[in-house]
Amino acid sequence: MASKPEYDRLRALVRWLRHEPLVLFMALGLGLFLIDALVSSSGDDTESRRIRVDRDALAEYMQGRARSSEDGAVDPLETMQADDLKRLVDAYVRDEAMYREAMALGLERKDQLIRLRLVQSLQFMFRNLGEAGQPPEAELRKFYERRQARYATPATITFSHIFFDEATRGRSGAEQAARQTKARLNAQRGAPDPAKGWPGDRFAYNLAYADRDEAMVASHFGPEMARQLFAAKADEATWQGPFHSPSGYHLVRIDRLETGNAIPFDQAKVAVERDYLGWRGDEAEKAAVDALIGEFDVSISGDVRKMIEDGARGK
Repeated sequence: MASKPEYDRLRALVRWLRHEPLVLFMALGLGLFLIDALVSSSGDDTESRRIRVDRDALAEYMQGRARSSEDGAVDPLETMQADDLKRLVDAYVRDEAMYREAMALGLERKDQLIRLRLVQSLQFMFRNLGEAGQPPEAELRKFYERRQARYATPATITFSHIFFDEATRGRSGAEQAARQTKARLNAQRGAPDPAKGWPGDRFAYNLAYADRDEAMVASHFGPEMARQLFAAKADEATWQGPFHSPSGYHLVRIDRLETGNAIPFDQAKVAVERDYLGWRGDEAEKAAVDALIGEFDVSISGDVRKMIEDGARGK
């Protein structure tokens, strides 16, 4: 029989699940898992020392071995030769016996890799419970409406730029040269002729960009300059700036700015459902882990608290 604290823990989890709409659907699966764990823990020592070999156990064992091998191939049990099947049974019994003895000795508590793998397995279980089931279309539409920017074609920009390298000119020198060049070019109301030489310094990437999104521009000019460019206005006749990047200063002539367009729900539905299930898995995992931690009496030693406090003060 399970002890009273174990049943109290189960009841507390059930009460919590009942008041969490997001993870209500987890109740059955999680409850069955916990009940199975309680029943398993209440079995007598004789049963825990008994190893049963059946078709399902061997099939699962073979799949596990295949995932850890290079080719991952698994031969059906029905086609295996008698000697191979006997060797498989012997290997299963050997591994199962050693696994149970290692757990009985508590070796998993001393091996950080095993601890990490067990934690990950529990995380996957919580996530799988959260991602289970077909979400109602009404929920998907709400999710889509709250995140419409995610389901849109990205804004794009077409521009040319003139670069002034602060590594060779110094920051103030590069900025001053950029301002002087800007005044001259805008007074001429014309674009430089590449055949006669492009003003400024050599840039590591391109001098002109066509229909590029903000992420791509940020990879060449840094996120701050990319944000400024996409917030500017297109003007084919005017050099704007100077804009500062991690490399120096830039004059920019923006020929075209295209805003992103929302993708209709029906066209984005596959991506919306994938993102929704991922979000639901994240939320279910967090809620389940928070509830699990709440079942423990956590104490933090004074020296660790002092380290945290000192770190918060910047010491």
